[in-house]
Amino acid sequence: MRKNKWFILLVSCMAIGLSGCENNSNVQTVIKNEDIELIDPVTEEEKYEVAERRTLYDANAYVATVVPYVEEYYAEAGFSFGSYGAYPGETVKKGTELIVADTKSMDEQIKNKKESILSMEEEYEEYVKKQQEEMENLRRLEERHLSVVKYYEANKPAEYLASDDPEADPVRNPDFDKWQAEHDVYEGSYRITKHQADTIQLELDQRKALYELEIKHQRYELKAMQKNRQKASIATNMDGELVAVRGMNPGDYVRAETPMVAVGDVSQKLIKCEFINSRTIKNAEDVYAMVNGKRYEVEYQAISSEEYARLSSSGVKIYSTFKILDADDGVNVGDYAVIAVVNSRKENVVTIPKSAINRDDSGYYVYAIRDGASTYTSLQLGYSDGTYTEITSGLEAGDQILYTAAAKFGTDTVTIQTGEFYENFNDRAELEYASSEYLTNDLEYGTMYFKEMQVSRFQHVEKGDVICTVRVEPDNIALKRNETRLTRLKERLADYKKINEKNSDQDYYKESVQRYEEQIKDVEEAIAKQKSDFAVKVIRANK
Repeated sequence: MRKNKWFILLVSCMAIGLSGCENNSNVQTVIKNEDIELIDPVTEEEKYEVAERRTLYDANAYVATVVPYVEEYYAEAGFSFGSYGAYPGETVKKGTELIVADTKSMDEQIKNKKESILSMEEEYEEYVKKQQEEMENLRRLEERHLSVVKYYEANKPAEYLASDDPEADPVRNPDFDKWQAEHDVYEGSYRITKHQADTIQLELDQRKALYELEIKHQRYELKAMQKNRQKASIATNMDGELVAVRGMNPGDYVRAETPMVAVGDVSQKLIKCEFINSRTIKNAEDVYAMVNGKRYEVEYQAISSEEYARLSSSGVKIYSTFKILDADDGVNVGDYAVIAVVNSRKENVVTIPKSAINRDDSGYYVYAIRDGASTYTSLQLGYSDGTYTEITSGLEAGDQILYTAAAKFGTDTVTIQTGEFYENFNDRAELEYASSEYLTNDLEYGTMYFKEMQVSRFQHVEKGDVICTVRVEPDNIALKRNETRLTRLKERLADYKKINEKNSDQDYYKESVQRYEEQIKDVEEAIAKQKSDFAVKVIRANK
């Protein structure tokens, strides 16, 4: 077929050439009226591609690694570092203290605050008691004066008496003048006494308002101190293995929000890859993982915008984490994985290679093989995945097209087999292991004196072994002070319950009793701690 076309074209050229020898005007006429026929493009070798139905994907693949579930713990509040509760590689249980704070200063502040509150309460109670006694005396005196005033007013004599002479003016009653003098004395005393009692009542009301504001503020500060005291130590919320700790020395200050330890659970397997934002996951048609050639369903573990901002500002590389929903024995920590995010797909559409499509001023086209001949064929394109493009008009499944870029396959073969594949990772790292433990004098009460060392340097010791013997000089004055305070608190509680027995169902009564009981408990604990500290004879190894 190709030779015939070349022959026709050659004959036409010859005819044009002969005509041109006779008359140039005839040449123009022949060229103008001649129908130009398109010929097949000349290639070194004819190659073809078949339009086929395929499913096209717009997808992204992210290199990932199977990792264990890890929880990182931060310092919720600033505190002084004391010691480690566990070391990397050790198995820990939920609730285990991993970082133990040095809370001596915090405990001292809490103790002083409690004593300050107790002193305020005692001072206020004494003030109220004294003022109320004085006011009650004045009120009783006020009532007596008022009763006398009322008696005088009930027995008020006439101010004037009638004269014996009918034509004379009334005569001043001497009994009225005497009555008035005595009445004014008692009424004045009544008014003075009432004013004094009212003044004390006003002072009591004002003092009560100020006291309630101040004591509320002091109790709020105490609760804040106690809350920070609870936050000082860091405990694990899960069973697992301690996988990382921050290197610290006793006395170092730990700032709030500082990452301190990490606990991992190798039985829970996750997949970690470069960061993928939640919008991409939400808009995707499908998200899954490939591990060792097998597909696993996953669940995206989103991080909050606040956490993302915090990590970004700290310069930490941000990863995305996926939970494997159907993990089996084929998934192991450290395995290479791929996270596939399918953004969209077109199923069962007619496609041809993207590189087989040409373009001219009229649009897209290919040379389709029709009845053994290649024919210029216009195309309407649809979705493309970068390798194949959907054909919405111009071709049907099974049509052949001329495709000069089609690969020419040789006869060489290879065998596909399962092997190992690793992702390269280069970065600096440090392994820190707190192998030493500092023993300090933890006494809160009394003075400790060193007596004799019971171990030699670098000697191996077990937890509980005696390191040295000591002597503690007790502070008996402080102990006596607490014992006296305890006795007074118990007596006050008993008196309060007796006086307010009829109001035992009121909220203020219950709150007051609770405060007394809390104070009694604190003093009892302090006494127990004092006696315990005074009895210390040896220092033992903590680890």
